[in-house]
Amino acid sequence: HCFHDQPSPRANQSHKCSKSFVSAAMKESHGSVQSSSQALESLAQATAGAGSGVLVALALHPLELVKTRIQTGVSKPPTTKAIAEIFKNEGLTALYGGVGAQCCEEAVENFVFFYFYSVLTGAAKQKLKFINTRLNLVLGYIAGVGTMTAILPFEVLSTQLQLAKAGESPRKLLQRMFTGDGFASLFKGYWLNLILCANPAIVNTCFDKVRDAVLQRRAMHAGVGRQLSPLAPLESFALGAVSKALALCLCYPLVRLKVNIQAGRSFAGGHPNDRSSEKEQPLLERISQMYRGLGTALAKNVVSAALLFALKDQIVQVIKRAVLLAGKRLQNRALAN
Repeated sequence: HCFHDQPSPRANQSHKCSKSFVSAAMKESHGSVQSSSQALESLAQATAGAGSGVLVALALHPLELVKTRIQTGVSKPPTTKAIAEIFKNEGLTALYGGVGAQCCEEAVENFVFFYFYSVLTGAAKQKLKFINTRLNLVLGYIAGVGTMTAILPFEVLSTQLQLAKAGESPRKLLQRMFTGDGFASLFKGYWLNLILCANPAIVNTCFDKVRDAVLQRRAMHAGVGRQLSPLAPLESFALGAVSKALALCLCYPLVRLKVNIQAGRSFAGGHPNDRSSEKEQPLLERISQMYRGLGTALAKNVVSAALLFALKDQIVQVIKRAVLLAGKRLQNRALAN
């Protein structure tokens, strides 16, 4: 009786093998679900970033055009006066010069950046469980470098179109650019842009850190089992505005230098070979030249970033709900069949 009650060594071994097989299968299943969830999150973030970027670019393109012209010295501040002069001298269509290239640039830039950034931060969270501010900045910078390399030709073309004469098509402009500097003309200011990749890194790190702190505080005050809602659109708008304003004030002299290089102009707004006017300027005037157009840039970029973050968070939630709904419908159809 006792002999039959005790499991044989072969049975024990078989039981252990089946247990380890089930455990390994569960781990593999959990890993695949986690990786597919991360892939969906990255794709949702990228798609939402691209869509919101295009909407914001369409809405704020006149401000973008005036900002570029003030930075390069073609127009003079204040912003309202510059807009009125362009409208009077060149017509309403001039305020939307280069809008197609700008929308393409924003769509590609936001899709690539938010995809890279989401993939990198997701992988880091799986390995480290917690991302400090320094690592977040590094990840944002790496994502920024990859994005900048992909979209710089769009950015250069967009800048040139905003400064081009009325009626000059993108094709004619490209021919003129290639005649002068060849293919390299589409990558003007590349090395300066490598430094400026710190700009999106600062913006997104500030946004993520403050958002996480707000959500953690809500979690502490919320009851057990209550589902926490994401940031409200107004909260995302305000946080995006503050983050962009901080990054822009830190990086603005380099931003303005980059725009002038892409436009083929000197820092003072003249031709790059004409250095006499710059040498004659007093030191304080040279410093003030570094921040020419800051007010217009803040008005445009801060509102743009605020709208981008506010729209992006809402679009991400819509995409996730749509995917979950589609998944449930497919599951119900499979069960019905």
